Amino acid sequence: MTQPLQIGVLGSGPAGQTLATGFLEKGHPVMIGSRDSTKLSGWLRHAGRGAQVGTFAETAQFGELVVLSVLGSAAEEVIRLAGVENFTGKIMIDASDPLDFSSGQPGLFVGTTDSLGERIQRLIPDAYVVKGLNVVQADVMINPRLTGDEPDMFIAGNMTRRSKRSPSSSQSSAGR
Repeated sequence: MTQPLQIGVLGSGPAGQTLATGFLEKGHPVMIGSRDSTKLSGWLRHAGRGAQVGTFAETAQFGELVVLSVLGSAAEEVIRLAGVENFTGKIMIDASDPLDFSSGQPGLFVGTTDSLGERIQRLIPDAYVVKGLNVVQADVMINPRLTGDEPDMFIAGNMTRRSKRSPSSSQSSAGR
C-alpha cells in the first residue's frame, strides 16, 4: 500500500459507516463526521485503531480525501456546516443521490437540467468533486463481489489530468 491517506467521511448512516470501516481495513486513518457523534459510540468501539468521530467541520479539516455519504437533500447543508473553506484543494467523493420520495414514487429533486454533483461543485469550487459509489448499496461499496468477478464502478468528474495523490498537481477545474 502507498502512504496512508487521512479520509474524512461526512455522514454516519450505514453507507458512511461501511465506507469508513472499509478504509480503516485498508490501513487509512478515518474520521466520521455527524451532527450527533454520540450515535457513533458503538461503531467507534468496534472500528479499531485509526478511527475517530467528530463534527462535520472537524472531519472536513481532517480528511485529505473527503467522502460525502448523506441523504442528497442534506448534502448542501452538510457541506456548509463542514465549512466550504475546508474543501479547498481536496478530492471529494460524492456518494449521495438527489432522490425525492415525497410523491410516493422516486424522483429527482434537482430536476433534469441540473445535478446534485453540479450543485456541490458550485458550492465548493476549489475542490475536486467526483461522483461515485452512489449506484450501489452500502454492502458492496468495499470489496464488491457480486457474481465472482469484480463489478464495474462508475465515477464521473471533469479533471483533465490524472493525479497520483493530490489535486494540487492538476491545473484543471474540479469534477461534477
